Order: sequence, then C-alpha cells, then structure tokens
Amino acid sequence: MDKEEENIAKSNSDLEKALKEVKPRAMEATEWALKAYCEAVEAIKLFMDKAYCAIEDDNLDTPRFEETWCEVYENALKRCEKVKDAIQKGQCAWELLCKLREIIENGKVCKYTSCNPLLITAEETLLCAERELLNAKAKMDCVQSESRMVEQYKNLIEDFRRDIKAEMESMLTTNLECRGNLTETESAMVLTHAYKKVLRVQKELALVQVSMDKVPCKQKETLC
Repeated sequence: MDKEEENIAKSNSDLEKALKEVKPRAMEATEWALKAYCEAVEAIKLFMDKAYCAIEDDNLDTPRFEETWCEVYENALKRCEKVKDAIQKGQCAWELLCKLREIIENGKVCKYTSCNPLLITAEETLLCAERELLNAKAKMDCVQSESRMVEQYKNLIEDFRRDIKAEMESMLTTNLECRGNLTETESAMVLTHAYKKVLRVQKELALVQVSMDKVPCKQKETLC
C-alpha cells in the first residue's frame, strides 16, 4: 500500500469513527428535545385552559374561586419548568447537530473522504433532524407567545376585580360609618367611579386582545 492509499484509508477510517461517535448522540439528543418541546406545548395549553376557566368565573365569593386560581398558579409553574427543560434539551441537541455538521463538512472538503457514501446518509439525517427541531421550537414559541397574552389578560381581570372590590368596600364603609346611608349624590359618585374603572379595564383588555390577534402562529415550512 502506497502513501496515497494509506492516507485514503486513514482519513475514511477517522471519518467513520467520528460519525459513529457523534451521530447517534445527536439523534438521541434530538429525540429528547422533540419530546420536551411537545411536553412544553401541552403544559402551555393546559395553563391557558385553566386561565380561561378562571377568567370566566367572575365571582370572587364562589368557593371555587381561590381553588381555580391556585390551579392556574400551579399550571403556570409547570409550564415554566417544561419550557425551561425544552430550551435546555433543544440547545444540547443543536450543539451536537452542529458538531455533526462540522464533521460532515470537513469530510466533504477532504479529497480523501469527499466520495464516502456515509456523508450522504449522515447529511440527510442531519437535515431532517434540524427541520424537526426547528418546527418543534417554532410551535412552542408560538403557543408560548399566546400564553403570555392570556396571562396578561388574566392579570388585568384579577387586578380589576380585587381593586374594584376593595375600593367599593372602602367607599361604602367610610360613608356608612359616618351617616348610615348614602345620599343620592354619593350613590351616583360610587356608580360613576365603578363605571370609569370598567371602561378603563375594557380599554386595556381590548389592547391585549388586539395583540393576541396579531400573534403569528405559522410554523416554518417543512422541506422533508
């Protein structure tokens, strides 16, 4: 075997060894990341469902009110955990995919390994994994954007309910302690104050709704 043949044999052996080492790890990390993205999407959707239920239950005095909001809070924590986990696993998968791409690119430019058939199959696998990962992340980001709007919507409703209840109770208590009854003017003032609060929160909710309608939910086109 001459020097040229030795170089060809060694270069292809090194390439195959590198692919054998990195490719399985990259594919396994991609599978874990895809699963994590899927779980994150489900957790976000569950949070939104709970938040919508809490928003629809507008009675602060119902026995289920505090329980409903506790469920929203618990699901919000689970959502954060799942999203964080998906991001971490996604980053890990991308690092290994980038390493795999580097091995493939180096193999393609090397005159001794450029015709190795393993490069073709490895690149096909790489491209498919990258597309799946991008689509999964795009889907999670889309649903996450919508959930942020829902959370903002929920916070506005919750703050409004508590503020208006506290203010009305304060106004009524103060006046009733002084005279026992509200005058017609004072009653009109209380109603006007409440009406202004309603108008303000309606305006804020309308802005949130407009933002929700503008959230882009188109996933990237799949090229596979």
